[in-house]
Amino acid sequence: MVHHGGAGTIAAGLQLGLPTMVVPFFGDQHLWGAQVARLGVGPPPVLMASLSNPDPNPNHNHNHNPNPNPDPNPDPNPNPP
Repeated sequence: MVHHGGAGTIAAGLQLGLPTMVVPFFGDQHLWGAQVARLGVGPPPVLMASLSNPDPNPNHNHNHNPNPNPDPNPDPNPNPP
């Protein structure tokens, strides 16, 4: 489970037995990320600046709308009796 490292998120993940990777960006998230590593339930905190997301397809359409042309006047009852 990769997350920001809030105390509640860490607690929920660990209660479920999930391995945890903390990417802190504010406040005590760095502390909790260090605790995760100290306990051996995840790696040391990973700073967001060290992550990258190279797009293997630069022409990829990043519009994830499954219906790019929705009907502006959808029928509220598409299957009348």
